[in-house]
Amino acid sequence: MLKSLTPREFDCIYWAAIGKTNKQIGEILEISPHTVSFHMANLSRKLKVSNRQAAIFKILNQN
Repeated sequence: MLKSLTPREFDCIYWAAIGKTNKQIGEILEISPHTVSFHMANLSRKLKVSNRQAAIFKILNQN
């Protein structure tokens, strides 16, 4: 499941996990907040969750 995530999706979920907003993540990664939302939506779909909190929880609880 995690193998299907792109490096950029991992970047976005990492920064989201430490509490950054889409705007802040965009500034850090030098992409637009809209692009951050795009990556977050894609990884949520891949992880079969409905929001970023659920995605973070699922990634942190992988065995």
